[in-house]
Amino acid sequence: MIEHGLECSRVLVLCMSANAFDSEWAQLQSQTLRFRDPLNFGRRFVLVRLDETKPKDSLAQVLYIDLRLAHLNEGYTRLRDACQPRNDVSTTTTEVKIADKSIELREGPISSYAFNPDGRHVLTGTPQGLTLWDLDSGQSLRLFSSQKDDSWLLAWSRTEPLALSGSWNATLRLWDIPKRRCLCKVQCRLQLWGIALNCKNQKCVIANVGGLSLWDLREERPVAVFQGPVSGVRSVAWSDNEEVVISGHANGKIQVWDVALRRSLVRLEGHTGQVWAVALAADGSLAISGSTDTTIRVWNTSNGKCLRVLEGHTDRVDSIACTRDGRYALSGSHDRTLRLWRLDTGQCLCVLRGHSTSINTIAWSRDELQAFSGDRAGGVRIWDLSKWLVKRRSDDYIETRTAVIANHVQYTNAKVLLVGESGAGKLGFQRFSWVRNGSPATRQ
Repeated sequence: MIEHGLECSRVLVLCMSANAFDSEWAQLQSQTLRFRDPLNFGRRFVLVRLDETKPKDSLAQVLYIDLRLAHLNEGYTRLRDACQPRNDVSTTTTEVKIADKSIELREGPISSYAFNPDGRHVLTGTPQGLTLWDLDSGQSLRLFSSQKDDSWLLAWSRTEPLALSGSWNATLRLWDIPKRRCLCKVQCRLQLWGIALNCKNQKCVIANVGGLSLWDLREERPVAVFQGPVSGVRSVAWSDNEEVVISGHANGKIQVWDVALRRSLVRLEGHTGQVWAVALAADGSLAISGSTDTTIRVWNTSNGKCLRVLEGHTDRVDSIACTRDGRYALSGSHDRTLRLWRLDTGQCLCVLRGHSTSINTIAWSRDELQAFSGDRAGGVRIWDLSKWLVKRRSDDYIETRTAVIANHVQYTNAKVLLVGESGAGKLGFQRFSWVRNGSPATRQ
């Protein structure tokens, strides 16, 4: 009965009160996904606050309609307007895009990709070794490494013709791509979970079961160990200015690290699943994370505040790529889609479809107008995103870290009220009289 009511309804109203987070909350939250999906243009999600209980977790990041006693008149007007049929559904800016170019690499399964920012080449890591491919022809150019060590971690420098590979047997290799030779080989003691490369001084940050450490690749040795909570690291990113490192963890937490001090500055909390993807703006002030809880979160790394929770994926998020200015991000998921986000508004600008299996790597081109993605079956897709990015970069920009309100407001929340097109089988909004305790007494 509830499922049928949800399917037939266009607006979901969840009412926050002292009793909102009871044993039914987990089930109710799962039933809201279709209303929170930005591609579900005909549905809306509305949060209502009934008493002094403050919204928490992901609800704390969004606006609500206040129906407490002191705000009844204004709140009722907003609630009524929020539940009225929209006439502009067809003008939504969220679009679906098909890949501009599709390439099927004759190799698989592929553990990881590293894309050259100019879009001409890609490195792939498989159980058979490390291979360089020409993206124009789709042909392999060279098998860099034939060891059966599965290079499942790859990073291609944005500024230098260098790439770093990390394998399951805890081996790091730095590669000169034009010369196609290994510059150095480092044997770590413990299994690797994440790598981040800085080519200015040939250093890298590695995450393994032993924690987080900074390595000098030229000297082939660790130069520092980060002090703080380091267990269960699943992902790592290093800012272009070399000042900030972030790590995503199996417990859903994210640590922000000061590279100079080698210690944790702040812990970011909010995800309810493992954090397999993290990214940083160039100056390290903004972080983006993706989790097995299917959400993406945008963070201020200075104070630990979650600026936005981005929802829309229906499966775990395994890859994140952020533009250097922190204005846009791409997310890749096991649901076989990518999404392009505008971070100051939280708006999903478009959904990118074309992969046949889960996506494990995404990257921006050097000019950040194109994107590249690779899936586990060897499918590579190239996307021209200039239609969205050029247009919006000409607009006035509200700085991400201070923006707190969405372009078209989405309300999120906790107890269920179904609103349909009519009063048949549902509750139609009409004028209510209210008693002093804030409960609806009579309906006129």
